Amino acid sequence: MFALRPVAFALISALLLGALFVPTTMHAASAPSLSLPIPAGETWKVIQGYNCGTHTGYDENAFDLVNTDGRTRGAPVVAAADGTYWWWGQRGGSVILSHGNGFYTMYSHLESRVAFKKGQPVARGTVIGTVGSAGTSYSNPHLHFELFYGKGVGATNRRGVPLSFVEGYTFPDSGKCNQYAGTRLTARLGAGEQKTLAQSVVSDHNAPSMPTLSDAGQGTNQIVRWTPAVDAGTGVKGYQVYVGADPNGTGEWFVVEQEVALPTLPAGRYAVRVRALDNAGNASAWTTLLTVDLP
Repeated sequence: MFALRPVAFALISALLLGALFVPTTMHAASAPSLSLPIPAGETWKVIQGYNCGTHTGYDENAFDLVNTDGRTRGAPVVAAADGTYWWWGQRGGSVILSHGNGFYTMYSHLESRVAFKKGQPVARGTVIGTVGSAGTSYSNPHLHFELFYGKGVGATNRRGVPLSFVEGYTFPDSGKCNQYAGTRLTARLGAGEQKTLAQSVVSDHNAPSMPTLSDAGQGTNQIVRWTPAVDAGTGVKGYQVYVGADPNGTGEWFVVEQEVALPTLPAGRYAVRVRALDNAGNASAWTTLLTVDLP
């Protein structure tokens, strides 16, 4: 019996060591396959990478991204993998999707979001909101994106997971401060994938109705609201917004919800103009909701 004790001890030690090291391997093996959460065909740049700065906790493996091809503010944000809608945090403009097995993706600083219900399925490539600057300065719009692992229904004891994407990008964590800053990432354009806004607006046939003003708002950064557009049955994708001195101006600012907070502007007269976009690629005519005179 005494002769068996070293063998038993070795077996128990091996099991304990296995129990310590297996979870990390298992978590890595069961992590979701991610696509870039940006419009297909566009190139975005990492302005803050892993570690240091504001990426020091469970979000140490996060990327802050800005568009190199055009607008950042108002650009659509898409689900990086199939999942379910898990949480919305208004203060930081954060949407969290659950992907099962304890894995979650988070998309922060959103200007607007699609009001999914908790637990509602969200497919890869689905627009979930638009880029903004919630929780940071207005002059610093960017998308904060991360993948993390959490335990139980509350996703407790969260820890960041290094990112990799089906576009062929892999980003291991070496512990270096601001690792991968300056890296450029191009989202893949393929059949059935999310199209860029410019590619979507191709026709005025069966266009959605023009929005009409419902609330002009007041005060600094007033919130202008409009009535939902009516479409031909394909669903309204969102709205383009122009705020500027040109009474016939147009713009690329894109929002999903029927409202927008006006930016801080110098004295002058400004037109607030909107047009609706549907999921079939149709756009309404531009309409001026109101004219604002700022002292």
